[in-house]
Amino acid sequence: MEHAIFQRLSPLMLAAEKRRNDLMNAIKPYCSLLESIEAEELLGSSFICGENGIFDLEQSFEHF
Repeated sequence: MEHAIFQRLSPLMLAAEKRRNDLMNAIKPYCSLLESIEAEELLGSSFICGENGIFDLEQSFEHF
């Protein structure tokens, strides 16, 4: 099921979901403003979700 979700994500959204800010910065210039905003929101929420006990509130608020 998870594999099907990743197939629908754009490269920018996938980088955000995987907390890859470096890739996001490389891809963002080629994306629409709306997709960039949505990716920043996804990145912010991925830092706050606490998966495996790893979360970073400072990074989360920076991207929100």
